[in-house]
Amino acid sequence: MKGSLLLRFSLIAAILFLFSPPPARSQDPGIAPVESAGIVYMIYASDPTLIDGTFDFHILPFPFMPDMIGFLNVVADLNGDGMIMPHEWIVNNVPLRLDQGILEQPMLSAWFEMLEPPIMERPVTVWSRLSVDQVHDFMLYPTWTLSTVIPTIGVWGANDLDGQAENVVPISVSNTPPNITADSKRTGVPDIAQKTNECGPTSAANSLRWLAKEGGFSDKLPANDDDLIKELMKAMKGSDARPFPGLSGDQMKEGKAKYAKEKGLPITVKGGMNDPAASGGKAFDFIKSELADKEDVEFLIGWPGKGSHWVTALGTGQNGDRLFIEVNDPDDGKTGAVEWELKKDGTFVKPKGKMLWAVSESVKKPYTKPDVAKAIRAGAGLETLSPSERDYLDLESDGESAGRVDAADAVRIARKVAGLEPNP
Repeated sequence: MKGSLLLRFSLIAAILFLFSPPPARSQDPGIAPVESAGIVYMIYASDPTLIDGTFDFHILPFPFMPDMIGFLNVVADLNGDGMIMPHEWIVNNVPLRLDQGILEQPMLSAWFEMLEPPIMERPVTVWSRLSVDQVHDFMLYPTWTLSTVIPTIGVWGANDLDGQAENVVPISVSNTPPNITADSKRTGVPDIAQKTNECGPTSAANSLRWLAKEGGFSDKLPANDDDLIKELMKAMKGSDARPFPGLSGDQMKEGKAKYAKEKGLPITVKGGMNDPAASGGKAFDFIKSELADKEDVEFLIGWPGKGSHWVTALGTGQNGDRLFIEVNDPDDGKTGAVEWELKKDGTFVKPKGKMLWAVSESVKKPYTKPDVAKAIRAGAGLETLSPSERDYLDLESDGESAGRVDAADAVRIARKVAGLEPNP
């Protein structure tokens, strides 16, 4: 009996030793102090049995260096028992580009997984660290920046259960090799809060506002954000009546292309559900490449359960095979960049979901003589075009030439190259 009691006490002592705060050490906040803005327990509207969370934060000014990448780590005593368990290491070595862009975000956030039901209305003690070195031992957390927050509750997707009907895409895997990277946070991208089922038009409006400023065609867009969203609704769905029924099929891409033509916008729309290079796991490669080329990108995430949701991409990052996309989400109740994590097969883990497909827009580059030759060869069946090349070279959208590249498109391109029409 005594031996049994001794064994029990020994086990309890070992557990307390492993998961109780270690002795106090000198403070080590890392390269820059992280100011906690709160924790939000996020209920999935598409499956209310699922609850995850976001850690919201600001980064205080710091003396950053060129091409500096830091790693964000956060530990939180979610159940308030005074012992930190492994699942309470809620943000684990998320890569961030440490430059002016990160300081200009109105707020930053990172999703995390909840592995046990949250305890509501209880203050949570949080330790955070942003450093140029990765954390391998989270039990060093007592030296990090300390804060206490009172969690709030949000519902992810409450306004968007019918934002887009589709939730299936062929399986594909990202070709991006393991690396450690982090894009500079794209600044100046609006984060407009959507109305019911308007994730597609709202995310497109966020993108177009930024691209118009970069490309010098802001005067071609309506000054009011809601007017812009309603014009996009009409181009995508044929009506701007509310409540909006949401999108289906490739209406995001087709509607943006139609809107660009109607408004005379000097942009090319690429990707979409029929472009294998922009779908499934390969969509990460597409998004990374398009953002690097100064293009704007929206992508579609499949909800847990049914339906899907459009967001605007701001940047990407990698930590080995862990992939990250920074987004402006019109239905998460936040204003600012949010870190999402996914696997190479397109499965999102923070938040839960799956990558469906992406759409991008770029300011058209002037056409050249090789473009004339490419259009002629494509029209003669001598060259197969990628979806992006087809979108760029298909200038004649009426009559027999609509939806394909042929001699009529080659003539238009030749006239532009010769200076007989505006180029692009």
